[in-house]
Formats: sequence, C-alpha cells, structure tokens
Amino acid sequence: MKITYLGPAGATFSAMAYDKLAFMFDAPKTGDSGTELLLAQSNEEILPLMLKHGGYGVMAMETKAQGRIDPPVNSFIELLEAYDERCPVSIVAAIRMRLNFALMARPGLSVDKVKMILAHKQALGACRKRLETLGAELIEALSNGQAAEDVATKDDLAYAAALGPSVAAEKYGLVILNGAFEDKEAVTTFFLLSAEGSASWTCEENRGLMVFRTKHKPGALVSVLTPFARLGINLIHIHSLYSGNGEYDFAVETECGFTELGSHLLAGRNAREFMTKHIVFGPFAILDV
Repeated sequence: MKITYLGPAGATFSAMAYDKLAFMFDAPKTGDSGTELLLAQSNEEILPLMLKHGGYGVMAMETKAQGRIDPPVNSFIELLEAYDERCPVSIVAAIRMRLNFALMARPGLSVDKVKMILAHKQALGACRKRLETLGAELIEALSNGQAAEDVATKDDLAYAAALGPSVAAEKYGLVILNGAFEDKEAVTTFFLLSAEGSASWTCEENRGLMVFRTKHKPGALVSVLTPFARLGINLIHIHSLYSGNGEYDFAVETECGFTELGSHLLAGRNAREFMTKHIVFGPFAILDV
C-alpha cells in the first residue's frame, strides 16, 4: 500500500499530519507491513501520484495565517480534465493542526551569526515579522524538511538556518535555536486522501468540497451557489482557475454540522443542474488536534 506526502520522510509537518490522521481515521500507518512511502516534492504532486499508484496520502490545504493554498486547490480543479462525477480519490477527513516552526541550525551556530534562512514559503510567511528582525537572506525550499536536510549537508549553507518541525532537527542533527519562531498561532488544515474507495467520515463539524465547470452564460455561478444559501449551508471558500476559451472552473468549499448533512447533500444535488462537469468530495469530518 502506497502512502504519499510531502517529503523528506519523517521530517515534514505533512508526515506528522499523516500519522495523526491515519491513527484517527483507520488508514494504513507508515510503519505497517506492506506500506511504501511515495514522497512528493510539492503539494500539487500528491494527487497525480495517488491517481497513478493508489493508496493513501495527505495534503496541506490551508493555513490560519495566509488562508487557502492555491496550488493544491488547483490540483483538485484539474481533475475535471479527466473525470466527471466519479473520481478515484476521496477525501476521508481533515484536521486543523497546530504547528510550531522551530528555527534550527548546525551545532555551534548562534542566531546572531545566521546569514540565510531556508524554509517552505508558507513557513516564511508564518514567521515573517520575526524573520525581519534577523536581517538574514530568505530562501524558499520545496519543503521545510528539505530545508533542514540542505542546511545540515550542504557546504555553502554552514551559516544558514532552517524553519520546520522539531523532528527535522532530530533527524538531521541540527540544534534548535528557537522552538516556536512563528509570529502568532500557526494552524494548518490537512486533508486525508484515499484512492482505495474509502468513504468520508463525518462528525459534529464537517466540510464539503466541490469542483465544477458551469454553463458559459450570465448568472451560472450564482445559480450553482443559490441552493446552498436556500438550505442554510455556509460557503467558506471559492476559488477559480482559468480553463481556456474565456471559461473558468471553480472549487467551492462549504461547512455543515452533523444535523445539516442531509441539507448539504440536497443542496449539492440541486446545484449540479447548473454544472456541465463536477466532482463532489464529502461532506467529511474536520477536527482540531
């Protein structure tokens, strides 16, 4: 069984999130017999890898500080090019996970000697104000785990530090200079994905995600959204992606309580009348951890 997340293995917040989600929602664990890791270099690679190899995966979708992350949302929308209604990948559940961005460097390097800081751009954004006080050069990395590995191993980064989970410091032999370098509380939403026909879990708080293409005429998007408003289902995010010929595809995320699940499903069915293609995910549970 393949397990896909943002690499390197065991050194990213995505790896930590997968372990939590797998335990909570009965997915294969990374240490189980017969499991194999597929390590993506970016979040937008995760869905294509899962469509090719199957299994389970996790994807970071939203940060509290900066909102929805566009590339992963776009990767869901791009599924419309190959699928309509039925897609091999499902969203099993989601968590909002509190993150601490540790500032880490090689043994013997003090904060005042740091000349460069490497991290994923979301980490740089979460720590922006505190980074400004250091005056170091900021370098974007493919992942925080990759930043830690580069700082530990590359000769030209002897005076560099990385931002990431503390497990990355442990893995690569770095020293933690500050265990929580974020400007304010940092929370990221992670989706647990399955390409094995797994059903979505539900609970007291749930999300829904629809990606769709509308008829190319005035008011088409409003017609799609109106059934949700009529049934009292809250819209929390809308995202568009240009699909060519003056047309756009959309991703809409909604929320509903357990008692509203029936209304959510009915709203979705009514909305499909105004779509030319669509894929519906959920509703699925979302929990704070």
